Amino acid sequence: MRIARRNLLVSVMGLTLSIPLIKRYAVGGQGIGDLEDSFSALIDTFVPTDEYPGATDLGIDLELINLFQENKTYWHSISESLKAVNQLSRKLYSVNFQDGSLEQRTSILEILFASDSEHEKTKLQLRTLLNRTFGLFYTSQPAFDMLDYHPPSEGGYPDYDRSVPIDTSK
Repeated sequence: MRIARRNLLVSVMGLTLSIPLIKRYAVGGQGIGDLEDSFSALIDTFVPTDEYPGATDLGIDLELINLFQENKTYWHSISESLKAVNQLSRKLYSVNFQDGSLEQRTSILEILFASDSEHEKTKLQLRTLLNRTFGLFYTSQPAFDMLDYHPPSEGGYPDYDRSVPIDTSK
């Protein structure tokens, strides 16, 4: 099925123009408000952009927000963790988390991950977000390209043709 260039451009432009609205109302009309930038900065800190696209370049932050759409309680828990991250950032660097450099943001996360009981809830939430971010990122096509991963063909590896005999005598 061919898509006319005009229709494709209209679709892309419509999506581009609606992204701010999607980000604002993705969590059941509750709105992410001031925390959306902190959330994107957090996801960007987990998998930053280098010579390859990072997690936010691939839209993983938006994908995660869409996952949280159905669970307001979970989003509230994430919001509380982001508030704790911002509070620590302001205490250490006098800036909100999203306004800090990648080194500052990484330092904040290292402190939180190494903390004991004081930030236990935040640490658990951040580990969950880290795992989800890694899962979404490393199953994407750009990550396969970056890692130069080529799964086997349908018939297995073509250069491995030796069969392994099964010992049925036991």
